Amino acid sequence: MNNQNDSIRNYKLDLIALILLIVLLTPSIVNAQDDLKKGIKIFEKKNYYGAKKYFNDYLEKNPEKAQAHYYLGRIAMEERELKQALVYFDKAIKIDNNNSEYFTWKGIANIELLSTVNFMEQGVYAMEALQALETAVHLDPENIDARMWLAGYYSEAPDFAGGSKEKTREQYEAIIKINPAFVPAYINYSNTLIKFEEFDLALEILERSLKYDPDNYSAYFYIGKMSAESGKYSSKGEEALKKFIESAPEEFQDSKDEAWWYLGRIYTQYGDSENARKAYEKAIALDPSKEDYQKSLKKLM
Repeated sequence: MNNQNDSIRNYKLDLIALILLIVLLTPSIVNAQDDLKKGIKIFEKKNYYGAKKYFNDYLEKNPEKAQAHYYLGRIAMEERELKQALVYFDKAIKIDNNNSEYFTWKGIANIELLSTVNFMEQGVYAMEALQALETAVHLDPENIDARMWLAGYYSEAPDFAGGSKEKTREQYEAIIKINPAFVPAYINYSNTLIKFEEFDLALEILERSLKYDPDNYSAYFYIGKMSAESGKYSSKGEEALKKFIESAPEEFQDSKDEAWWYLGRIYTQYGDSENARKAYEKAIALDPSKEDYQKSLKKLM
């Protein structure tokens, strides 16, 4: 009987000790999380020097905190230290390999490294990028950023490196299904289709985007550009470019010379030499340095 009482007493003592340990540890866990939020706020204010110091100091006490390594990776990306960024992202993933965002940024870092390395290294970084982005989408199918970068990879990479028209379409269609009002997906999707010379579908995608955002001036610009380059949909191209030229806000000012040039090309397709000449002259007035504008005007003379 005494042994049974002793066992019960010991069990109670162990339980009390466990509860006390949880109570004692909980504030430190909460404080550590609060401290991490302070560093994130510094990062979001774009004080990258201060954020880097903060996260490095934080990791001295919390070396296994994946999120701190991740943010050091993001800071390295901002500082264009791309290889160092990969070191941090890999550390974050080693600690937490179920976080889609960590794999997304690992993929982005690898893609951005492609233009900085030799041909032999490009193959390695390309495969790393593909694997990371596909993993990010697998972990979180609604991760739009990962799908956007993955779609871009599929559209640009050669077949032997995993490029695929069908997979490109799958990614953009998935993004639009997840968020039908996400206009950048429509723009990127249409540009990819234009590259594939699938003009009918590209026009459909751009017109769909305008249903969600009638002031999406990028869509008007690309409808006009596609019309000029394909020789199709001339009336829609003319209408879109006129709207872009007349109504696009200041942020699009640098593209208005090009819009006039595309409009001139559409008028040329019409056989309307007078309006084509006026459009080319407008393009040249906005940017006299563009040889293509000068050449187009000379062909009319």
